[in-house]
Amino acid sequence: MPYRKPPVTPEWIKVSEAAARLGCHPKTVHNRIRAGTIPVRVLRIERVTRLNRSDFEAYLESLTTQLPKQP
Repeated sequence: MPYRKPPVTPEWIKVSEAAARLGCHPKTVHNRIRAGTIPVRVLRIERVTRLNRSDFEAYLESLTTQLPKQP
């Protein structure tokens, strides 16, 4: 079967982009998705993974609301 390039649209982001925004390695993002600690819809085509941008933005927003306030 020929290789199909995964969509790169405004609604789907690469794992490497998510990792850069979280400040971690892409493998960490894969592990957290698998463990369920990053609750996002995932699009997998062959060995390439894309994350739903709105789900990821909501996850980032939930992280900022969980941080304690600085005095």
